[in-house]
Amino acid sequence: MVGLKHTMMRAFDVRDVEVLPLALLLAHSFFKGVSFVFFETPANTLFLAELDVKLMPWIYVATALVTAILGLVYSWLETRVSPGQLLISTLAFLLASGLILYLALVAGASAWIAMALMVWKDVVYILGGLEFWALAGILFNVRQGKRLFGLVGAGEVVAIVVGGLSVPWMVKAIGTPALLLVACVGFAASIAVLLRALPLLEAQAAGHPQHPAPKFEAASVDHRSWAVIFRDRYLRILLAASVLSYFCYYLVDYMFYDQVKANFQDEAKIAGFFGIFYAVLGMLQLVTGAIAAGPLMQRFGVAFGLLALPVACALGAGTLAAFALAGAASACVLWITVSTKIADEVLRVGLEGPAYRILYQPLPDIQRMRVMALRESIVDPLAMGLSGLGLLALTSLLGFGVRELALVLLGALAVWIALCIMLRSEYKSVLIKALGRRSLGGGKIALNDSASQSMLLSRLDSPRAAEAIFCATTLEEARYRDMPGVLARLLQHPQMAVQLHAISRIEAKVSTDPVLIEALRGLMAQQGDATLRGAALRALCAALEAGAFVETVSFLDDDSAQVRHAAIVGLLRHGGINGVLAAGERFQTLMCTADPAARSQAATLLGAVSVRSFYQPLVALLADSDVGVRRSALQAAGALQAPQLVKEMVRAVDDPATRSAAAAALRNFGAGALPAMRTAFDQPGAPLDTRVQLTKVAARIDDEDSREWLRNVLADDDLVVSDQALAGLVSQGWRASEVEAPDIRALLRSALVDAALITASLIDVGDLDPVTAAIWDQFAQCRSRVLMLLALLHQPEIVMRVRATLLNGAPKQRANALEALDSLLPTQGKGALLALLDELTPAELRERLPAQDRAPLLGKHGRLREIATRKGAAPWLKACTLYAIGRAAGTSASLDIPDTEVFAPAGTSQDAMVRETAHWARRRLAGEL
Repeated sequence: MVGLKHTMMRAFDVRDVEVLPLALLLAHSFFKGVSFVFFETPANTLFLAELDVKLMPWIYVATALVTAILGLVYSWLETRVSPGQLLISTLAFLLASGLILYLALVAGASAWIAMALMVWKDVVYILGGLEFWALAGILFNVRQGKRLFGLVGAGEVVAIVVGGLSVPWMVKAIGTPALLLVACVGFAASIAVLLRALPLLEAQAAGHPQHPAPKFEAASVDHRSWAVIFRDRYLRILLAASVLSYFCYYLVDYMFYDQVKANFQDEAKIAGFFGIFYAVLGMLQLVTGAIAAGPLMQRFGVAFGLLALPVACALGAGTLAAFALAGAASACVLWITVSTKIADEVLRVGLEGPAYRILYQPLPDIQRMRVMALRESIVDPLAMGLSGLGLLALTSLLGFGVRELALVLLGALAVWIALCIMLRSEYKSVLIKALGRRSLGGGKIALNDSASQSMLLSRLDSPRAAEAIFCATTLEEARYRDMPGVLARLLQHPQMAVQLHAISRIEAKVSTDPVLIEALRGLMAQQGDATLRGAALRALCAALEAGAFVETVSFLDDDSAQVRHAAIVGLLRHGGINGVLAAGERFQTLMCTADPAARSQAATLLGAVSVRSFYQPLVALLADSDVGVRRSALQAAGALQAPQLVKEMVRAVDDPATRSAAAAALRNFGAGALPAMRTAFDQPGAPLDTRVQLTKVAARIDDEDSREWLRNVLADDDLVVSDQALAGLVSQGWRASEVEAPDIRALLRSALVDAALITASLIDVGDLDPVTAAIWDQFAQCRSRVLMLLALLHQPEIVMRVRATLLNGAPKQRANALEALDSLLPTQGKGALLALLDELTPAELRERLPAQDRAPLLGKHGRLREIATRKGAAPWLKACTLYAIGRAAGTSASLDIPDTEVFAPAGTSQDAMVRETAHWARRRLAGEL
């Protein structure tokens, strides 16, 4: 039995966590089918036996009115009761209505009861379907729905087949009216299954504490009104396609009943015909829905599910019109009509239904139920009513028969197909929007009107520094005409942060406004904060240039070191020859002192001066014996951007103590540093850390030369280097051309091979920390690499939003992200990519990867040996593996791995962590520890 279960799960692509909810839905679906077939059969039979088929349009109108009213009640209830209570109440209402109709029928059959049954059968269909698919939409996300929504209807189909075949003898045994009692049994059983399913949702919420499932309590979220729904283009097209779908359905339905009435007169024969009809219908639905729909939807997407029905109906309608125009026999017209009806029913349930459930999935849970209720209990019934009125006009006023109605149907189908094509396009956009923007964007605010500027001016005196600075910045960006006046007000602000902002803008803009200059002098004269005085001193030097020498030179002897340093910077940068001579003497004192802190300060001052011709002192400071001085000198070199210092900055990348500071300096320098960086990168034996840092720097330089470098490095043997280049290309928005695309696809294939090896490693190693955790880290990196490679081939902004959602999104958001990616990628080859990105167990993933890529399984000991000796294995993974081997020494879990096979190569690794771990493990195995 276990083997059969796993075979069935593989055949239908069912995961372990989906077994219970799928089983409940299948049971619910079966009882729903019981209710359907044993309600529809007596309703159809009694109507056709006692009434004229030309009353069908009135049935459609009456059904529309009843279901529209019930839809309003349903929508009113959904905002006042929990989803669980609403679903149970719906089924209880259908059960009660079935019992009442049975009692009325037993009390005295009449034409009115037959009419009521005919109306109510569609109410049962609509409300029953609404309840069932609402539950399915909560239990399964969009990716699961694409695989399983076709399968979950299999229970209903089985019930229809069995029930349809049993109808002829059940009618003989208990009579037609008693079939309603069987339908009521189906309603009661559905309630029992639903009660079992509701706690499952709470269990799902407990299983995802970070992203809980929706609680079953009265909704407190903001519901979108119907008016807002109709303003949404996606929902408008969806509802319009639904209206056309129902109009075509009822045209086919009317022609079907007309032909059945014309060819069958006896009640028993009518009941027998409908029993066999539903049995055949059920068998075809079983094949389409349970077996074919899921794979077809996964392979060809939602578009196939939307278009299959109208295209098939168009073929049937065209054939029917042709035969009717040719004057074919009545029996021929009957069976063409029946075939078209069967095609409509089969594809509507097996493909269009699941397609619409998928179209709902990008919507939030509460909004999804609201739109479903609007469509299935209001819009669709209204479409039914309009269809009834249209049929009355066509048949009663214009006298249309089957031939003319078939031509009308063809025209409606053409419009429907066009709407389906539009809906498929909008679905892709909605999926992408469902991922959610992670920021509000950085658009500029244009506030050029006087009212807006007055508001900003009024907030310059705000006690909150951030608000005052924001208002001033916004006015500056809007090119406010009196910015000197704004800065003067900020200089008087009580918050020092606001004053410093104003001073920095005065220095940057080199303002010579006399009011501002006097304000700066006033701040310099205060015996207040040294930071404020020093900033004012630098700004005054910038404003007066050489003229500032006389009134600022005395500050070289100020009591505050911060003010003295500000005077050095200001005079070196703006003080002319006298300023350079005076400040240069103090600078040389700092340079030549034995105190490393003073030399470091000298380097910092040169960076603040930012005059390229002053680079010479930095040559000595970059070679200083103190690492702190060298780091400060590197920071200054990045600010000066003197070409003469590039080689020294690149050389500093080799030193671990200055690597990050050198990288930052090179990033500040920009594209001019690339040739020297590339020379160092290509040096034989260049340390891996150096190559990684240089690649990181190149990734931060937005230049065509840097992109060329990064493209060349994509295929580097070291994945760490390759991943840095890949991240840089993505961040710069580079996209592969048609000529370059094959190389990127080759890297994708290589990533899939790596994923197959990682997957096999996870299966072999099992639960063995820290090795298992290290392998999962490799798996996460592989997935990230795949997504970034896809960003080079397809729309990068969409792919990267998918990546962010897969990393941080809630379960249903991650499913939406995968569905968005599914809609973006070409059909060929995407199956393995989507499997890699899906939430599968290693065993499930291995089954879905191409057979030629699957790495052989080696068992735990064999896999540990393979990782420890694998060339190119990540150092951390190799170190964890060596640690696990050493830890197991002398225990019952000891691993029989020869010393020379594992530890000899690891002991000579370039990575210090691997070497040290190998040495420790060898000593453990030798019993020395």
